[in-house]
Amino acid sequence: MEELLGRQPPHSAPAEQAVIGAMLIDPSCIPDVIEKVKSDEFYIQANRDIFDTIFAMFSYGQTIDPVTVLDQMKVRGVYTDVSTEYIAELMRITPTAANVLEYGMQRVSISIEPMTACSAVAECGACLPNNSSMLQLLPLTEMLLLCLDDEHVYRAGYLIAELRLDLE
Repeated sequence: MEELLGRQPPHSAPAEQAVIGAMLIDPSCIPDVIEKVKSDEFYIQANRDIFDTIFAMFSYGQTIDPVTVLDQMKVRGVYTDVSTEYIAELMRITPTAANVLEYGMQRVSISIEPMTACSAVAECGACLPNNSSMLQLLPLTEMLLLCLDDEHVYRAGYLIAELRLDLE
């Protein structure tokens, strides 16, 4: 069980990077991105910090480009020694913003939602008395599946099946 709880949540670093890179190379895609993607869907903290910075800048009608984003990251206190290189790398590996809606945002969102549900179950499991079985949490887990939309059910079902195998 410890091995299961210590696992890294499923996420897609390339999808996160594609979304951020697209926003940096083509700011015209930002309204569509922020309509579909939320900050907490980014697993990688650096990507979340850049997304939050761009979101705030967009909300205040500020010009968004790599230089202004880096300056604003300094103001927000999220700039690090590698921020400049990381943003340059994101722009280098993102050839176009054309597919940001079809690929990047969908992958970011799908990768985090099922893990949110499973994390809630894991937290409940930590509160069980020592003589209790983690199998008692499966009904709760299956109920959480009903709260996920169709896009997330398959991934969550896979995680639940994996949890069941580890517990049996």
